[in-house]
Amino acid sequence: MRNIKLFKDAMDQDLVPTPDEMGQIDTLGLEAGPVVTGDGAFTQNWNNYSTLVAKANDKIKMITPPTIGAEDQKGLWMKPGMFLSIAETSPHKKEAAEFINWFLNSETANDIMMAERGTPSSSVARDYLSGSGKMAPQQEDMFAYVDMAAGMAGETPAPDPTGMSEVNKAFADACNAAFYDQMSPEDAAASFRKKADEILARNN
Repeated sequence: MRNIKLFKDAMDQDLVPTPDEMGQIDTLGLEAGPVVTGDGAFTQNWNNYSTLVAKANDKIKMITPPTIGAEDQKGLWMKPGMFLSIAETSPHKKEAAEFINWFLNSETANDIMMAERGTPSSSVARDYLSGSGKMAPQQEDMFAYVDMAAGMAGETPAPDPTGMSEVNKAFADACNAAFYDQMSPEDAAASFRKKADEILARNN
């Protein structure tokens, strides 16, 4: 509920774009984002964001979000850009494992990707790219940022449960109901919690 009310209050004070305004911005691509154009102070995004928008604005820097509470409380966690897995029923488990190993660790694969998806999870790939001399300044900052943020992060939770795409849609629907004044933020949050519980109970 706090997140929905926070954004609704910010929209009412013209501090952040409305959903309609953000939709128009999104059609123009990442380089039209308020932070990139200088119209916004900050944004929350993946760690490759500054690399992706560097041609439009090479001054964007990454920072960790502010923390509240004791220093030993870990409010962050390191989220992979994607989870790679092999189906238990696959007749080609060995080949799939070999491909994943190549995809994550080989110099050839990482020369092709050049950390476009963010900082590699593999220390082998990170060490290779760091010493390659091929990375842009924003990518070097991205690697350093992840090393720094890791010290503030707790354990990575398990992958999302089945039905998470439905939960995300229910959250977006609840937010829009509040943002367009169809519900109060409190009622929208209660509606979302009820739908999320139903979705997860049905799928797990």
